[in-house]
Amino acid sequence: MATGLSRFGMFAALWLVLIGMPTTGDLVFGVLVAASAAWASLHLLPPVAGRVRFLALAGFLPRFVWRSRLASCGFAPAFRAGPPAARSRPSPA
Repeated sequence: MATGLSRFGMFAALWLVLIGMPTTGDLVFGVLVAASAAWASLHLLPPVAGRVRFLALAGFLPRFVWRSRLASCGFAPAFRAGPPAARSRPSPA
């Protein structure tokens, strides 16, 4: 029960972040969506006994940040240059 409520809370928070400032009708829809997502997640990934290993997470974090940085360096220049049609071409003199 606690796992279902925590998953519902996380899905509801994610929905609120994505939707912005909801109206009353939006909140009703958001509760239904969050409840459906929590139900589906409980059936697709049932809760298991375990815990978060913070020491292992702390060891993984630097590698994750470094690899993310390397990946962005190889991928971002393609978007900064723009599409091939928008690149500047030298004009004939």
